[in-house]
Amino acid sequence: MVQEAENLRNELIFKAGRIGERMGLNKSMGQLYAALYFEQKAIPLDQLAKLCRMSKGNASINIRRLERWGAVKKVWGDQNRKDYYEANRDIVGFVINHGMRLFSEILEKGDEMLVESKERFDYLKSSGLDKDQKETLASYSKSLEELERTAKKMKGLSGKVKLLEKFIR
Repeated sequence: MVQEAENLRNELIFKAGRIGERMGLNKSMGQLYAALYFEQKAIPLDQLAKLCRMSKGNASINIRRLERWGAVKKVWGDQNRKDYYEANRDIVGFVINHGMRLFSEILEKGDEMLVESKERFDYLKSSGLDKDQKETLASYSKSLEELERTAKKMKGLSGKVKLLEKFIR
């Protein structure tokens, strides 16, 4: 019976890797998270790598990525000086937080692009343009204004997502 349970756990870890890939992670991240989630206690990195059938180097790189996501955390182990990890069991929370960080980064980069583009358009407007060039610039400027309105709407979504998170919990 114990062997059957271990086989089921291993199968779930393997499937979690495939689910992770579908979520935009890599397979190793999905497997590492699932292994910690099913383990119910903190385990050292070398044991985690063995459990997921991957090299310790691969496990180390991907566990740090999961740490940055807030999906796992390093905890104090025993006196053997190994790094121990445990899963953050609040899956919804860390997925939403990670998604919000990515969303904020995208909006920030978009803002930078819009500011830079407006400065370039203003410069071009002040230079000597013929009629066709002015029409082309006006068309581009209209598209840029549309992008700015879209960016403002997207910023408004940020607060709504935070409300949704509270509702989900």
